[in-house]
Amino acid sequence: MNTPIKITPIVENKSKRNDLSAEHGLSLLIEGDNQRILFDTGASDLLVKNARILNINLTAIDCVILSHGHYDHLGGLIHIKNINVYTHPDIFIPKYEKINDQYAHIGMPHDKEYYEQKNGLQFIEVLQNTKLTKNISLHTNFKIPEPTNFYLKKGDDYTSDLFTDELALSINTKNGVIIISGCSHSGITNIIEKVLAESKTKKIHALLGGLHFFNFTQEEIKQAAKKINSYQISNLGISHCTGSKLADHLHGSQVFDFNIGDSFAC
Repeated sequence: MNTPIKITPIVENKSKRNDLSAEHGLSLLIEGDNQRILFDTGASDLLVKNARILNINLTAIDCVILSHGHYDHLGGLIHIKNINVYTHPDIFIPKYEKINDQYAHIGMPHDKEYYEQKNGLQFIEVLQNTKLTKNISLHTNFKIPEPTNFYLKKGDDYTSDLFTDELALSINTKNGVIIISGCSHSGITNIIEKVLAESKTKKIHALLGGLHFFNFTQEEIKQAAKKINSYQISNLGISHCTGSKLADHLHGSQVFDFNIGDSFAC
């Protein structure tokens, strides 16, 4: 890709500007290949408030990507209208987190028909590697992760959520591939391996987004960092659910917090 790429956090857990608020959530504006793509929508109307301050016109975006079905990535969807939304169909299965032996709902607040009728959204199913443009693709069907405290509810039964709905986005550039992940519940190394195979490249120019290491043990973080280091990633922007400990074990990359008020361009 020879056209410029710019990626801007609109919603994230931290803000570097006093006029922009933060929340537990993620939403990134991706500009490139003559497209303006909204990757996730945060947890609330903060998407709208921060976009206004950043002079981002949400009515001028070309499509929305939802990385998975948790509230902190799709809560702002209610404020988006009349646009294509790329999702895996399993995103609409009710999702729960088990906390102190209680199941708390953390998934879609409304069903598919509600968004279609009230917001004029058209959901496009992503079941395999899907090209959005010549250089921008979506990836899914990652290696199944180990069970966690996240669950799906089907009828009256709760079963382990294996995150079959998870999507990641890649951008091919002359400097290597950019990988963007919302939460990496499938495991960031599983996501990296799939993206590299489907992008037919071995060079990663940037890895941006949530890597979900905030509740991992020190040993688990060390082992994950060792694997991430082996990819020799040029730029690693840590966001959302990554946690603060991973960066201490990374080397050979330009590692930085990727928060509200930042942007990444190449």
